[in-house]
Amino acid sequence: MELIDTHCHLFYDDLKNDLDIVLNRANELGVNRFICVGTNMEDSRECLGLAETYENIYASVGVHPHDAKDAP
Repeated sequence: MELIDTHCHLFYDDLKNDLDIVLNRANELGVNRFICVGTNMEDSRECLGLAETYENIYASVGVHPHDAKDAP
């Protein structure tokens, strides 16, 4: 069975700084695909960068309603 983390923020510093370790640990537990969720423009760009770098990370980009007032 394939497990997919459908909502993660892999750009958070505590995850991003050790991302290969985080992904390997998840893979050992059966999670092998990830949807990185951006909630503002900056986070969405980070998700896109991760998706371009890792074949098992996909990006969901957008602006969360709480961040909409600051969006361009």
